[in-house]
Amino acid sequence: MASTGVARWLALALLLASCGGAAPVAATLDEPPAVDGPWAERPDLARVHVPLDDSPGRGAAEPLVTLVVFTDFECPYCQQMAEVFDELLAAHPDALRVHHRHLPLPMHERAMDAAMAVEEARAQRGVDGFWAMHDAILESPDALHDRGLSRLAAGLGLDAGAVRDAIRFQRHAARVEDDLGVADRAGVRGTPTYFLNGRMILGALSLAELGAVFEEEASLARQAMARGVPRRLLYAAAMRESLERAPSREALERERARIRLDRRVLYAVPIDGRPQRGAADAPVTIVMFSDFECPWCGSVVPTLEALDARYPDQLRYVFRHNPLPGHARARPAARAAMEAYAQQGDEGFWRMHDVLVENRRALGRHDLAVYAEELGLDLARFEAAVAGTEHDAAIDADIALARRLGARSTPTFYVSGRVIEGAVDEDVFAVAIDDALERAAAAREAGASAPDLYEVLLREAATEAVYRRDP
Repeated sequence: MASTGVARWLALALLLASCGGAAPVAATLDEPPAVDGPWAERPDLARVHVPLDDSPGRGAAEPLVTLVVFTDFECPYCQQMAEVFDELLAAHPDALRVHHRHLPLPMHERAMDAAMAVEEARAQRGVDGFWAMHDAILESPDALHDRGLSRLAAGLGLDAGAVRDAIRFQRHAARVEDDLGVADRAGVRGTPTYFLNGRMILGALSLAELGAVFEEEASLARQAMARGVPRRLLYAAAMRESLERAPSREALERERARIRLDRRVLYAVPIDGRPQRGAADAPVTIVMFSDFECPWCGSVVPTLEALDARYPDQLRYVFRHNPLPGHARARPAARAAMEAYAQQGDEGFWRMHDVLVENRRALGRHDLAVYAEELGLDLARFEAAVAGTEHDAAIDADIALARRLGARSTPTFYVSGRVIEGAVDEDVFAVAIDDALERAAAAREAGASAPDLYEVLLREAATEAVYRRDP
């Protein structure tokens, strides 16, 4: 570690942790859009200028959202978030692009070696080689040493000797130094730190939390396109409307708190007039906000079925709509389900629900009509309802409630008031259900009747989102 390049790296790394850094670099656009996008209209979102330069990327060629990640191969939280990024990219392959930038921290002795290895893989095989080595390292965290990295390289068909030399002589230190300089100017102080169209986020988030931020950014990108910003210039346009320097720590803490719901809080979610399944006097009520075009909403159905078997006659489900802006067929599907509810009550709704979930890739008008006919609905009434706005008031009321409660992604569940975000495992639900059963038993001992349990349990619960304030 005695080379001039490594010495400069250490100096920059220490600089990141100690001072404000170098002067900002002005944003540049090869072809500046002739119109303004909507990003500057959201000063509440912390957005920073982060150039892409030649940083390796993968995903959509013309994305709605560009995710730039500053990471360290030895950082366990970076490894955790890499899985989340992969899942998000798999869910939005045509709308998301992920770019990597290095930020090997001084206390991680092997992080710089791993950075040299992936950059040597890029030198040998281009961007595809970079990502192949990147993924191999994350899958083998115990291989962060010369011999292990060389073995991974050989397994990918790379020149393992050249990889060893790149590590030994720090041949790609200049690329890492460039990334450290960008990190300093952007105010990055630790890993993982990442930016969605310049929107700065610190630390680990769940897939549901990051997915909610993605959906907000994708919505802004679509607004920009509607104003005339070409899709290929969305990131450049967002950078033009971003800050040259990182926002204050207070602003970042507000943003982080805004993103993360406080799961310790109970929420009173109204259930009257909405489709229900299960006994009305069940001790546990699960309110679900869902979107028929959302893959995660479909993937959680087997888990809910397993819960029914695990807790027979103890669960009641209440459905509320939250069709996301990027899902063009979600609202017509919601109208279809509500019309089934109007014609056949709870039973008709859930029969339609199950069909829609099983066929989320086939939600066109013709498909919906076929399902309605199979379920014995009045087809003329059904088609008029799907094409019209008869059920939009109920759907929009659900969306407004979801926003008030902070349920910005789907699926989101409230287990007798306890929030669960995303398609989580059965055991995660079980913890919340067991807690709800204990609370229900205590309420019964205090004199509450079975039909009134839900209202009694949530009489003093929050009616709007409460966000975490701890950093």
